[in-house]
Amino acid sequence: MLTANHVVDRADEVWVTLRDNRRLKAETVGKDRGTDIALLRIPVAANAGPIALNIIRGETPMVVILR
Repeated sequence: MLTANHVVDRADEVWVTLRDNRRLKAETVGKDRGTDIALLRIPVAANAGPIALNIIRGETPMVVILR
């Protein structure tokens, strides 16, 4: 999952809340302050299908699913 680096840069833990209210602990696997991008890994079963994310009004979500 891609997100803004400034959101997770100083966080001790990162949690992602899905549309179905599941909360998953995310692992930061990469970040770049210059472009303000961070890459997160969340645990999802291989057969989980699409992931629905909560979208904050006014922001455009960017999601990359790596399996």
